Amino acid sequence: MIDNYSRYQKGLTLSTLKPSIKGLCACGCGRELTGRQTKWASSECRDNAYVSFAIVKGDNEIIRQELFKRDKGFCCMCGVYDDKWESDHVIPVIFGGSGCALLNFQTLCRDCHKEKTKLQSIWYSKLKQFPDRQPLSFVACVYMPLEKLNISF
Repeated sequence: MIDNYSRYQKGLTLSTLKPSIKGLCACGCGRELTGRQTKWASSECRDNAYVSFAIVKGDNEIIRQELFKRDKGFCCMCGVYDDKWESDHVIPVIFGGSGCALLNFQTLCRDCHKEKTKLQSIWYSKLKQFPDRQPLSFVACVYMPLEKLNISF
């Protein structure tokens, strides 16, 4: 259903991600459906479900809109405002970080995004040499230079 190694979830539908639950709102809020309601307890539930679906599906426009609401264009690494901010997967797609909620996205300025990408490529090249080893944590592989981790390959 969800491919965590693909940026865009081809074929994923809202009904697959948020199936109808007899008598309850499909968004997961737990509210009972009343009257003529068949899936959503309110328009807010429906709208929130669509936004979360679009993020998981990989809709860049929705992801950027929601990131800006949350982070206001400030870099999550250095704290500087950048009007040309970039959206970034906290856990990289190559490590299974796609098809996730907004929690796996962050706002980065261009300089921090370049630095993070450079560190990830170093980590990835080292990991490919030793396929039986896994990174200690995604946070470490994203933010810590190899020499600061005291790890040798």
